Amino acid sequence: YKIKYYNINNYAFHHKANDKCKIKKLIIYSNGHSFSAYDHQDFLDFKKKAVEKCYDFFVIGMTGLGFNAISNNSFPSQIDNTVSTNLEIIRSFYDKEFPNKKPLSLMLTGNYYLITNFLNENKYENIYMVGLSGGGWYTTFLSSLITNIDASFSIAGTLPLIFYLNSYHNSGTWEQDSSEIYNHLDYIDLYILSTMNEKFYATRKHFQIYNSKDRCCFLLPATSKFKKIFEKLKIKNVYIYIWENNEHSIVVDKLIKILEDKV
Repeated sequence: YKIKYYNINNYAFHHKANDKCKIKKLIIYSNGHSFSAYDHQDFLDFKKKAVEKCYDFFVIGMTGLGFNAISNNSFPSQIDNTVSTNLEIIRSFYDKEFPNKKPLSLMLTGNYYLITNFLNENKYENIYMVGLSGGGWYTTFLSSLITNIDASFSIAGTLPLIFYLNSYHNSGTWEQDSSEIYNHLDYIDLYILSTMNEKFYATRKHFQIYNSKDRCCFLLPATSKFKKIFEKLKIKNVYIYIWENNEHSIVVDKLIKILEDKV
């Protein structure tokens, strides 16, 4: 699947489960700051096991990276030459014809359209979204906007902004904490929105999942403090898990178990 805007291409890939499956279930998967999900064994293992359990997959990537890389001649505004990655140049996006458009909208638009268009054309009884790292960031944002998604799983993707002030988080690229949107909302707002349907009833589920010894980001004790706070608040349908894992990865069997038991 492909969408083109401002001469920027965004792609997605559809993998079908066995045709004999009686219930049609979909996992929308987003990779993080790497070339593609297909470069990671944990994703390949997860897809293999999930497809065997009758889940279709719709795989997206981060705008500006991997199969969604942006070339200099396709970018719609002057490029900031002080940045070194395609993802970072997005922060300099400006459309003089529509000056109210923000750089973050450029990151979200392509994948939002790909997902919503696909869901309009294909009917599923259950729809879930899963993302690791930057893909967890996408999962947190897009699940708050797309109410067709029944449950969302952000793995090592975000934390409430107060936790970005300590050394236990590698803040990474600008979209995590430097966009103007964070003057108006926090990730907590997005977690709660990801549980709400179009009438703002909490009929959906959102899972924030972290690795105990992640080699990248969102580490203890920040994640354990966040988990304790949310457990005391008892916000409906928001769940926090901390896996025993020393990799920046999916723990496949644990994720499959949550999918099968909790949603």
